[in-house]
Amino acid sequence: MKWLKVVLYNYQSTVLKVTHDIEEALVFSTRIIVLGGSPVTIIGEFSINEKNVKSNIIQLIKGQKDEYKLG
Repeated sequence: MKWLKVVLYNYQSTVLKVTHDIEEALVFSTRIIVLGGSPVTIIGEFSINEKNVKSNIIQLIKGQKDEYKLG
């Protein structure tokens, strides 16, 4: 994924990346939107500038796991 970092840096592009990997999302993102449920809805939105973003996302997913049947 080094190439993606280079593209983002050189072109100052906006990219929509779909991932199931929180670590990956944190590396590449300035904003993370968590989706869940059926039909899919936004269950959380985080700015990477916020403190403790990773733990907030994990808590959100754990809290919604049963309701949204997340992995």
